[in-house]
Amino acid sequence: LLNIPSKIVLRNQTAALDVKRTAGKVKSKLHGILVILKDNINTHPDLGMRSASGSFALKDARPRENARFVDKIIAAGMIIIGKANLSELSNFRGERLPSGWSAMGGQCQSAYVRGGVLPNDTKDGHSIDTFISTLLSGLVVVVSAGFSPLNIGTTTDGLLVCPAGRASLYTIKPTIGVVSQDGLIPISHTMDSAGRMGKTPYDIAVFLDILREDGAPVCWKVQWQNFSVAAVNYTERIFPPTYMAPVESATIEMNRQFQDAYDTLKVRARKFSENVPLPKPELASVNDKDCKPMIMLNDFRHDFPKYLDSLEFAPIKSLQELIDFNREHAEVELPPGHANQKVLEQAAELNLTDSEYQEYLSKMRRVCQVA
Repeated sequence: LLNIPSKIVLRNQTAALDVKRTAGKVKSKLHGILVILKDNINTHPDLGMRSASGSFALKDARPRENARFVDKIIAAGMIIIGKANLSELSNFRGERLPSGWSAMGGQCQSAYVRGGVLPNDTKDGHSIDTFISTLLSGLVVVVSAGFSPLNIGTTTDGLLVCPAGRASLYTIKPTIGVVSQDGLIPISHTMDSAGRMGKTPYDIAVFLDILREDGAPVCWKVQWQNFSVAAVNYTERIFPPTYMAPVESATIEMNRQFQDAYDTLKVRARKFSENVPLPKPELASVNDKDCKPMIMLNDFRHDFPKYLDSLEFAPIKSLQELIDFNREHAEVELPPGHANQKVLEQAAELNLTDSEYQEYLSKMRRVCQVA
């Protein structure tokens, strides 16, 4: 954990919630339940926690208010007990960096792996257990280790589903807009989504109903027979050994459980389609440039300065100042093994016209709709 509220604050909160429960005034199904936030989610300084995305450049930043869904969490009677470590700036800083590391929090490791990170492991290998440790790192560890039953983090590119799978947790990535993006340290307004993880599907379904903006029917009451489900071939959706070295015993067990889940869905879902093909990445490209990173880089170039402008106090004022800060404080921000910020530099140097950006965005959406 990077931040923990004072014991006095937490004791006062829990005492007040106990009084309400005793009086029969339960605020929600998760009244009194503990939750941990990712460090890129705004909380007002009165809550006693920073909002820095693991970066010393943002250590003294002061949000004007809580993220919108943080107010919903508090109104539901949940208790925020801290902010968890993450890959600094949500893993949107450099190329091929070891995941789960931030300057403020250091290296995070899976709760299921003993002995520390192996020096010769792959970028997202078993000892780092990175899809536990990527963007969400500490969030997944605190739930899998039992510090809290629920967390809430953010994802831009699949990094709710992947870490939950590695940590034996459940998750749902909400459709963009179902949960407010207000108060997030952003990567891309086009792709960012706040979601949660937990140890049971019921918990995360109830939690989504607290967070959501659209007032849709409570999702924990929906029955499987109302759903049509499509699934990919799990034996093909694996990462190359250079990225994540396989562990044979783990692969066998995961495949067994995947198949058990598929077999259950075949019986319970209205319709289940297995081994659905996904479009090849090269289909989502314009002039041999992958649409997804171009969209993310362009969004970050514009969204990050807007976020800084929204703060009551911003220790840096621009993306370029962030890059300069990291260079000037290289001993903590760019130490050996983490000494590049090429993604930030690419975003700063990018100069897409609006029509070029729209071309990338339209192509990406067309490919996804076909899928």
